[in-house]
Order: sequence, then C-alpha cells, then structure tokens
Amino acid sequence: MSARLLLEFLEKIRVFTGKADRYLRAAGKALLMLAGLLVLARFGRLWGQHFLTAPVIAVFTAAAAFLPAGFFTFGVFVAALGMLFQLSLEAALLMLLASLLMLVLYYSFRPHHGVIAGVFLVMVLAGFPEAALLVLPLFVTPFALIPMAFGYLGAVYLQTVAGNLSTITTAESAGETISAELLIQLAGGFVNRQVILWFGAAAVVFTVMWLIRRQAFPFAHTVAVGAGALLWLAAVLFFGLESVGAAVLHTVLGVLVALVVLGFRVPGDFTRTEYVEFEDDDYYYYVKAVPKLKVPLGRTQVKTFNQQDGSSR
Repeated sequence: MSARLLLEFLEKIRVFTGKADRYLRAAGKALLMLAGLLVLARFGRLWGQHFLTAPVIAVFTAAAAFLPAGFFTFGVFVAALGMLFQLSLEAALLMLLASLLMLVLYYSFRPHHGVIAGVFLVMVLAGFPEAALLVLPLFVTPFALIPMAFGYLGAVYLQTVAGNLSTITTAESAGETISAELLIQLAGGFVNRQVILWFGAAAVVFTVMWLIRRQAFPFAHTVAVGAGALLWLAAVLFFGLESVGAAVLHTVLGVLVALVVLGFRVPGDFTRTEYVEFEDDDYYYYVKAVPKLKVPLGRTQVKTFNQQDGSSR
C-alpha cells in the first residue's frame, strides 16, 4: 500500500510539473544562479573583494530565469573574472585565456553541456562536489567529464589565487606587476599531483556509475549510486584527499542528494518513460519508450448531506 501511495505521489508531481514546466524551469534556473553567485560572493569576501554586490546578483539572477541554462556557466565565469580583475589584471587574464580555450575546444561543439562546468566549479568552492559527482553519471554520458574538468580546474585556480593572496595584494599595492614566477605558480595550480589524483578518481567513479546505470537489471540507477559512493570513498581515503570524517560525511550527503533526485526523475517501477541510446558503425540512436500503462491516480469522492427542515412525527 505504501509503495502505491508513493507512486501516486510521484505521478501527481509529474502531472503538476508537466503543467507548470515553463515556470518551474525559470524558477530553477534563477535559484541556481542565485546560489552560485552567493557562493562566489562568500569566496570573494575572503579576498576583500565586493564585485558581486546585491544589484549585480539580482541582475544575473533575473536574466538567468529567461535565458538558456548555459547562461549559468557564463554568469559564474564572468563573476569570477570580475573578482579577479579587481584583485589583479594578470590573474584575470590567465582565467580569461583558460575560459576562451574551454569555449573554443568544447562548448562550440556541445553547448548543452555548458551548465555542468559552472555547477561543478560552484560545488567545489562550496566544498561539496560529491553531490554533483554522484548525480551527473545517472543522466549524462562520459563526455560530461570534459566540462567537469573545466569547472574543477577553475575552482582550483581560484583557490590557488586565494592561497597567494598576500603576495598578489603586496605587488598590486606597490604598483608592480605580478612576477613571472608567481604567474607560473598560479598556472601550476591547474596541474599538480592533488588535482590529477582527485579528478582521476572522479573520472573512474563517473565511468563505473555510467556503465552500471545503463544495464537492464532492476534498480540499476540505485546500484550505480551505491557503487559510486563506495568507490569514491575508497579512493579518497586511499590517496588521502580528505580526512576520514569529511570524506564519510560528504559521501553520505552526496548519496542522499542522488537518491532524492532519483526519487523524482527515475521512479522505482516500470511505468516511467525510458530514454535509451545506442550506436552502430554509422549512427547514434536515441529512443524514447513510452509505457502504455500509467499509475492511476486515486479519485476523491465527496458525499453531501443536506439537512431537511421539518418536525419529527
């Protein structure tokens, strides 16, 4: 009985979201932009930067509601560039060159993956990338590892700048340009042992989850989340990327986020619409399988009792 009530609840949500899809999408994009900019603003205040004022955040949030989802990544990178420009022109130019390289090499071919880089950058800065890592493989292909790498490297670069804040501010206050050694150190933040180990482990977890969730056995998505969480926890502890307490806490919270998303996007029955993709030597095939049977919603019956006036006999 409880399983049926859950299915009816999910079906009601599906019907409601289908009717209000336009407004929900706009609100979701606006909230996503607001959350991302607030994380960046909190990070920028550690530098003493105030580029992301309330009016700037309000303008970006309002624009995100009416523009494509890829505008989120554009807004996040513009905000990051603005913060860096207030701090140091050289640091901002280095970030700009990396962003243009990302645009030319990838997003001109796969613009629908644009939002992934911005989401991953914000989640890394927020200290909780496990949520995105355990959710994305359930819905996208391993091509998404490329924008994930761009977002992760962008966050690492901002953290590297924050680690050299005193040297940069001293040079700027003296009216000097950043030395070549410091620029090389900032650029080296993109590639070091920690970055390679972290993203290498993330790529393995992503690929394993993607392979499992494509299988035909029941609850493949849930099994993929569990396997990915265990594999990620083992990799983090083995390479010493986080402390034991932080690794366990972040992984558990990431699993909970993934299960909540699965509850709304992939119900645990066979009445949902399935999207299957496969390929041969010449073509990619994208199939939408719509079931004939849907969960019938319970009908509420209302009985009306009219009181009749009159004396009793």
